[in-house]
Amino acid sequence: MRFSPARWPTAENSPRLARLRRRLTMPKALRNPRTMLALTVGVPLVLVILFGNRGVVMRLKLARDRAALTAQIAAEHDRHDRLAGEIARLRSDPATLDRAAREKYGMARDGEIVYKLHPVQE
Repeated sequence: MRFSPARWPTAENSPRLARLRRRLTMPKALRNPRTMLALTVGVPLVLVILFGNRGVVMRLKLARDRAALTAQIAAEHDRHDRLAGEIARLRSDPATLDRAAREKYGMARDGEIVYKLHPVQE
């Protein structure tokens, strides 16, 4: 038995094929050339604006990084001021210099004996 083109299923004589064709065809809104042009140009443009090298997402990340670096710089300025004050005290106050030499470097005056005690290990 040979099949002739007249007997092949078409959308007119096959409801199942008609449903499939309706599902596979583009929606009416997308068949409009202006809509297609707007989507073709608009979607990539929005993606570049949001995620590009100078996009919104990158600017937000850079703003967070800038805030973190500003806080770190402020902390380093505070540390610098504290150390500058300590240097000034060490240069001007002999008692502070003596205490720092004893605590940090284990130094002693002439005639003094320094005893260092180590904790007992079990």
